[in-house]
Amino acid sequence: DKDYPLMRVERSIELGLDGIEMRLTAQRGDDGVTIIAVHVTNKLEIAQDFEVIAIPPNESRLRRSISGIAPGEQVTREFAFTKTNAGDEVIVALILRESSVRLNKSVTVP
Repeated sequence: DKDYPLMRVERSIELGLDGIEMRLTAQRGDDGVTIIAVHVTNKLEIAQDFEVIAIPPNESRLRRSISGIAPGEQVTREFAFTKTNAGDEVIVALILRESSVRLNKSVTVP
């Protein structure tokens, strides 16, 4: 038997919802306010309704609604936070209304 050196492999995996795309962006202004933008695209063939919840550290969670997003349409909802710091992670949950289906993603404050 022969010992082989340690080998590392990096790979990324993305879990999601079929037909729904969620993309997050974060911006921190000179005034210290962090804006989290949530971009949701409906790739299904029927209109969809969602609740979007942003959960930052050190602040209360905020909720926004998306009603009747048509097939192929993209909408954006923004959240403003004043107590987040650079490097903080903000979790965003996209919840399909009248369902237990949920997609969670996070974005790091720059």
